[in-house]
Amino acid sequence: MLDFVLTAYNYAKLTFKKYSSQYSKQKYTQPQLFAILAYKTYNKYDYRNIIENLNVSTKLQKALNLKTIPHYTTIQKFFKKLPVKKLNQINTLLLQQFPLYECYFSLDGTGFTNSYSDIYYNNRTKKTRRSYIKNHITVDSKYMLIRHHNATKGPKYDINFAISAIRAIRCYKPIHISR
Repeated sequence: MLDFVLTAYNYAKLTFKKYSSQYSKQKYTQPQLFAILAYKTYNKYDYRNIIENLNVSTKLQKALNLKTIPHYTTIQKFFKKLPVKKLNQINTLLLQQFPLYECYFSLDGTGFTNSYSDIYYNNRTKKTRRSYIKNHITVDSKYMLIRHHNATKGPKYDINFAISAIRAIRCYKPIHISR
């Protein structure tokens, strides 16, 4: 687990500036917060549990050079401000490290609403929401890395995404694509 956190931390150092602003409190660097967030997501912890886990684990604190443990809201705020562009940059760095040829790929798509209040108002007004966010990913079966992704406003047919995904992963010479 420590290797995973260090890998996330090192890739974040290559991608993020040290601090989000020159006026920030500069208690924690952006790479530190990203590594904590990656650790939280990997272990399927909630924000409070990850802080409790960090309090116990001195190895993680030393690996991330943490002098103090951040409050869970600090990690929440970092996640809300996290731009997709930075995630794409980290994903690109990972893909360069794991070149892949002649492999199996899986495509998946799912839709979700923006908030839980939508369900309440749909039931109350007896109207269904016609628009939602649709997320599509293509994953290679060897390294389990995302090779192509797309997020659009739905509803839309999955076939349009499948065509663009197949074009994007053609450079990997796929053997089989499952859905």
